[in-house]
Amino acid sequence: MTSLGAGASTGEVQTTPDGYADTPEVRKLKSLVGTQTQEEIMAIQEQGATGADVQTLAGDDGSILAAYVKSKPSVHVLAVTPVGPGCTSNGPTNKASACVRTTSGTPYGYVGGGTLKTNIKSAKSGFAGNDGYDTGFWTGNKVALALQGVTVNLASKTITSIVRTPH
Repeated sequence: MTSLGAGASTGEVQTTPDGYADTPEVRKLKSLVGTQTQEEIMAIQEQGATGADVQTLAGDDGSILAAYVKSKPSVHVLAVTPVGPGCTSNGPTNKASACVRTTSGTPYGYVGGGTLKTNIKSAKSGFAGNDGYDTGFWTGNKVALALQGVTVNLASKTITSIVRTPH
């Protein structure tokens, strides 16, 4: 994440009268000042943890006045990883993991992409998650495919593998 503050100096870069570097990023950030809530700014900043190039504009007191995502990463996690029993969501951005629920109600969560062999008996549903992946739930030699954000209902099957691919 890059934070550009008043009085920022980056070598030969020209500055504006208020002390900010005169760059396309700062011009865009200045156009956003006053249009975003603190919750929106925080949600944008959180994307920096996933590898996104987040730009922020800091005021003289250090507070963040505006933020935007300059670019998102083109790389996805390359392994399906269990997160449970239990399924996850990711705070205010609400990015939920893939989730399998059994007839007894036990949830099994998965994040990342790729293939994972498993043996979940009496699976009644599979949620693809809304974290950027489509998910296939294999039951023997058949797959129940769920696109991102979709739940597929199963007739008490044993899931033998989970395949997740970028949406």
